[in-house]
Amino acid sequence: MNEIIAKSYRTAGIPIDSEIMQKREKCIVKYVDEIFDEEHIAELVKLFFEKKCDQKFLDSFIGIFAEEDNLFADDQVNELQVLAGIVLNQICDYEDVDELFKMEVYANSYVFIGRTPILEDVYHNIHQTYEKITAENRDNIIFEYRDIPQMSKDVSFEVDEGQVYEISGEDTNKFISMIDKINELCMFINKNYGDLMNKNKILYENTELLWWLQTGFSNDKQKAYSELLDKQAAILAGKDLAEIVQYKPGPYLAKNLLYRALAEHGRNKYLFKEYIDICDDNIIETLINGKGDKINTPVLFALYKKLENGEGNWIKAFEKNFGSSELEYVCTEIAYQMYLECLLLKW
Repeated sequence: MNEIIAKSYRTAGIPIDSEIMQKREKCIVKYVDEIFDEEHIAELVKLFFEKKCDQKFLDSFIGIFAEEDNLFADDQVNELQVLAGIVLNQICDYEDVDELFKMEVYANSYVFIGRTPILEDVYHNIHQTYEKITAENRDNIIFEYRDIPQMSKDVSFEVDEGQVYEISGEDTNKFISMIDKINELCMFINKNYGDLMNKNKILYENTELLWWLQTGFSNDKQKAYSELLDKQAAILAGKDLAEIVQYKPGPYLAKNLLYRALAEHGRNKYLFKEYIDICDDNIIETLINGKGDKINTPVLFALYKKLENGEGNWIKAFEKNFGSSELEYVCTEIAYQMYLECLLLKW
């Protein structure tokens, strides 16, 4: 890890000596192995991109490094950004589906609103690792029906009806062996069943995705996407794709599916606020479905505030939390971000 730390600090223009590097490495390992929780991801990514995060989390994060280095303080903002990035990079190595999905959504959200990561390599590693696991979950759908292993004969015996049988210590051991073998068989059957159900779920989902691409139809508007305005189609296509997807972490190269679904809408750019204001309130209400308190991503936040406050009146709250509503996007950029955020809200 020393090489990663040294490279990250050099990239950020922060000097570091070998003694400090060893202290930082020890703290990073401790945090990842003993303290890290999936719920920390949103704050880690925010710290990595924004130099700030929830104060309680920040104090806790600083405290980990202050234990080894009593000169470490909360005014070392750039270094805290770098350390958050290194932690995220280490978490990627575990290739946990839930963790990687959340990292992808939050990291993509900050890039979407125009933020630049202090360490480009970390952002690219998150995205590439996420794409890797989406590909692995789809590319190897092979049904392998393995035989259930037979129970050994030496743990089975017969007792005639009416016979009085005294159980010896050897018999007790046979019973224990038999119970252990039954437990093994149950675990084997459950695993086979789980694998089979997951593969069936992916195959069904793939069929639904193909049908969706073929029809290119919005159930909300009862029209083909090609008949809708660019701004309407972008929001609805992202939402609709997320509704189809049930199996984590989603289909490989989902962005390409959206390119295909929105192929007739070209590459015209529109202001972010135009995409939000054109969305119908009844669609937003159905989408949010009472989960407004869980929303912490840009597109859904803007839609939720638009539902609460009305057209145009959501902008002040949005800009306070995320930045300018005047940024321009093509349809597929909005659609992909909408897709990710809807999956996060659902899962």
